[in-house]
Amino acid sequence: MKKIKYNLLIGLLLLESSIGLSAQTEDNNGGSVAQLDLYQQEAFAFDRADASDLALGQWKSYSNIYVGINYKDGTFHRPQQSSSATDYLFSAEGALKMGEYRIAGGFSLEQSYNKNVRFNSIIDPYRGTPYILADSTGGNWQKQSYALWAKGASPFFHNLISVGLDLQLNVDRGSKKIDPRPQSNVNSISVAPSVTLKQNDFSLGAYIRYRRFRENSNLILYNTNEPQKIYMLKGIGQYVYDIFSNNERERQYQGDGLGYGLTFGVNKEHISMDVYADYANYTEDAMDIESNKPRKRGCLYETHYTGGTHINIYSERAKHLIAASYFWQERSGREIIQIFNSSPTVNAWQTDSEAPRRSVNKQTAVKGSYSLFLFGTNRQKEKDDYLWKFDLEARYETYSDTYKVMDSYLKYAACHIEAGTARNIALKGNNSLLIHVNGGYHSPSDKSFNYTERETTDPTIAQGLIYPDRDILWSSYYTVGGDVTFSHQLAKSGTLYLRAGYQTLQAQHNLQRNTVWTRFGYIF
Repeated sequence: MKKIKYNLLIGLLLLESSIGLSAQTEDNNGGSVAQLDLYQQEAFAFDRADASDLALGQWKSYSNIYVGINYKDGTFHRPQQSSSATDYLFSAEGALKMGEYRIAGGFSLEQSYNKNVRFNSIIDPYRGTPYILADSTGGNWQKQSYALWAKGASPFFHNLISVGLDLQLNVDRGSKKIDPRPQSNVNSISVAPSVTLKQNDFSLGAYIRYRRFRENSNLILYNTNEPQKIYMLKGIGQYVYDIFSNNERERQYQGDGLGYGLTFGVNKEHISMDVYADYANYTEDAMDIESNKPRKRGCLYETHYTGGTHINIYSERAKHLIAASYFWQERSGREIIQIFNSSPTVNAWQTDSEAPRRSVNKQTAVKGSYSLFLFGTNRQKEKDDYLWKFDLEARYETYSDTYKVMDSYLKYAACHIEAGTARNIALKGNNSLLIHVNGGYHSPSDKSFNYTERETTDPTIAQGLIYPDRDILWSSYYTVGGDVTFSHQLAKSGTLYLRAGYQTLQAQHNLQRNTVWTRFGYIF
């Protein structure tokens, strides 16, 4: 398996290299960090599943490869997150034209070292499922993540219709080094075919997206002379527990779902816009492997709606990018009790009873943003090499997590605002300096909370998980940060760049978090 994995990674890297070399021979002879920043922000289709929309509007071929390091540390983090983390990154992505076909893709690799992770046995405890095997010992995790994405669009046949395809693959591995020692493996894939119809300056698109997810988590107990208490979480601090004294315990998560989307677009000389709507439904089973047979513990049901618009306005020496969106999501958990039927004709776990909608989590968000790019000269405008950039974003969100049968709930609303500015400075000798600063403020309101403890004699979950999580989610905070990028444009083609950044978050109760990062990359 290891040999297959390494060969796969080598193949992906060679694929990205070929994309980059192909892009270099296209209409792009290298670009700056500022040019790529603007292009990726104004190209709507890069962030959505409707790949056929790539056939609309202007196109820029590029390749961007970088390595980087992230480090964050501090007391402001949710209980199932690490107190500090170090991430080593590699990323390669590109966009090109093959004849009249437009193709984009990327590959990334991340190696993470997370310290002091508690109440967790899976890669991402906040991805949505309430059914997590948790322990109280905590420990350090090591994780590896691989991500591959590709999308392509055909030209408009008969100047009327384009077809596209969006593919995404994610593979994650992680383990903890203290008993009980979870070893988790994740793979997820999504496939989204799409079609776009065009009539003059107007377009109408549609897509369907299939998503599949699987995670295997094995808890291994090296020292069986010291049994461990395992909390089988069911939602907002509710659980059943077990004393883990065997060598190994396995839990599997398997899910899939479908999503659908529509887009409407307008592309004119001085303005382009689109309006989009997306619906998705997803189900996921949580199962323990007992007696060599899968035993269902719960089922997660997830539904979400998304809608919004992007508007790009182009004037003589400025570009205005406006966006607005609405998001609604509900996740509910169905608890399942199964008993083992050992008769020769069955020999499997069978459902004895079910309890729907025990755990219900609802989230909504309304967001608006505005970005202004200013150009000093017509030449800068033609190259999209902006002189100034100003960003403003505001968001209002609501959050509700309930477990009605135990009269437990956590609710709040919050306003978040963030602003930033960037200055692009030309230096001597084909060098440039991009300076960016930003800040934000987050203010929760409409708070309500109640929690009924499962065991009054064991306060571990209440004091270690539920109350600290409430305090973090209810905290107001502000952020201040920035980054500096030094770029050197090579004589023949391409740009080398070095970026370094820092952000501090200061919250109530003297909580704080600091993040530093650096990137070294090559755009060509």
